[in-house]
Amino acid sequence: MTSNVERRGQSAVRGSILYGALRSALGALMLSRPIARIEFPRHGRRFMITCEADRGNWVISAPRRRFAVLHDIDIGDEVVVAMPSGEIVRYRVRSIRVVKQNNTAILQDFGDRRLTMMTGYPFDETGDLRYAVVAISK
Repeated sequence: MTSNVERRGQSAVRGSILYGALRSALGALMLSRPIARIEFPRHGRRFMITCEADRGNWVISAPRRRFAVLHDIDIGDEVVVAMPSGEIVRYRVRSIRVVKQNNTAILQDFGDRRLTMMTGYPFDETGDLRYAVVAISK
């Protein structure tokens, strides 16, 4: 029989970022997609993500809870991505803006190596806006 303490401990683990990252990584492995790690050094946060591209405009979108760190990102912050190949790519945040959900202009390839990270906005409710953080490779 499981005690209340064990159940609370299990709930804490299930609700943790680590659990989410592991679940995402395992799901991605099952789909045979390469895994990359994205890091926000100033905030001490890192996530495992599936890697669809390593050149051009790489767009990563996640729910508000998963990408809450975007709320605290500032222009000039560094974002580090460890690619499946072992390559480390350092990006610098160049723009932060709120766009409509159906705005695809931000998704275009601009001829550089960029990372576009998006999540729902406003951060505390649902809507048709997206918070977009664009970082350019150093």
